[in-house]
Amino acid sequence: NHNRVLEYEKPPPGGGGGGGGGSSAKMTQELVQYGMNFANDSLHTTLCLQFPARSVACSCTYLACRVCKIRPVGGREWPDVLGVDPEALASISVQLMELIADKKGCDLAVFK
Repeated sequence: NHNRVLEYEKPPPGGGGGGGGGSSAKMTQELVQYGMNFANDSLHTTLCLQFPARSVACSCTYLACRVCKIRPVGGREWPDVLGVDPEALASISVQLMELIADKKGCDLAVFK
């Protein structure tokens, strides 16, 4: 029996009332792609020396979910859902976002 722990903040394009099998596959593919992009970006950092691999992977999942507007249900928080230390999640996420902002030429002051 699978309990739902995540939900979309906005209904997916084209409905989202539960019957859109193709749309669900597309959303899953998008989520996986963002997660892999964040994981690849993490390879350009020293995160693997600072944190366990699982914490880095959970942070990539967290960021991918945020981009795809997915959130935990039932009032749960991301660290509880992912089983990761909240401080590690925050630190890793900020470091990845700083890397991405730097690569895109964004103002890094938003992370301070």
